[in-house]
Amino acid sequence: PVRLIKNPMALARERTATNRGYNWAGITLGDSQLRLWGIPHGRNDAWKSKVIDLVANRKRISAFELTDQNLHNYYLDARKFKPKFIYGYVSAVNEFAHFIVRHNLAPIESLKCIVTTSEVLTDADRSNIEGAFKVKVYNEYGCGEVGSIAHECENGSLHIVSDNLIVETDSRKGEAGELIVTDLFNKVTPLIRYRIGDYGTLSEQKCDCGRTLPLLQSVHGRAYDLLLMPDGRQVHPESAIYVFEDLQKVDKFFSKFQVIQTSVDELVINVVPTSRYTKGVEKEIIENLKIQLHAGLNVKVNLVAAIEREA
Repeated sequence: PVRLIKNPMALARERTATNRGYNWAGITLGDSQLRLWGIPHGRNDAWKSKVIDLVANRKRISAFELTDQNLHNYYLDARKFKPKFIYGYVSAVNEFAHFIVRHNLAPIESLKCIVTTSEVLTDADRSNIEGAFKVKVYNEYGCGEVGSIAHECENGSLHIVSDNLIVETDSRKGEAGELIVTDLFNKVTPLIRYRIGDYGTLSEQKCDCGRTLPLLQSVHGRAYDLLLMPDGRQVHPESAIYVFEDLQKVDKFFSKFQVIQTSVDELVINVVPTSRYTKGVEKEIIENLKIQLHAGLNVKVNLVAAIEREA
């Protein structure tokens, strides 16, 4: 993972831009939120998240355990909590929507909108989510390094946060290219023409909503796929990533890792080890993946010199 420091003004502008985008969706700071997101594993992180969730008036539910029983409990919790909006990974919100449709459940009456993030939102995803929850979906696009990059307005256009960022591609406007961002306000860790690894298309068109912020026509990659477990559960791959992130908090045991699902009951892990890597770390990787995903998984770990990035 990339680690960087942000100064207070950069953080303030980032959060203000996010709230402005939420205002376009008819929600604002303090509105109750049902958040389909990660659940921190460590005790200190878990308590910190609970305090933040309490202050932010949001209820966090796991995006990783998407069984029918859990989804039923999430639905009951949501009816009781009465959120103004749902926020979360596209795949997790979409799976929740499929569950509601599959079981012919009534929409959550308190909802004003859905905000999706972190993954590519397809037309099919949008149609399924809006059909299940009976409210409009507003997409957001961003990354941890710079925060909000673009937010969707009521007309369906993704407006770039150009008062905080310069967004370019390595291609002509109207053509897909790698997105390149420059953060105008983080002076502690300046990011200048930073390639974030996503591909998108910029547009020179103007939106009928009247806002003059430039448009991001579409984002093409990278969409996460759900992992399919031997018992039929679908698990978000971030659940596997957390295992490696928790180990990296202890020490720098490896520089890169890759998780490949080769069959419904097998994972192959490629690790680029550092000098601190031991057999004990390997044992922890295997055990923790089985705890987080499924006890019956066959987990193979390969130590490799390098991991090539995919196209």
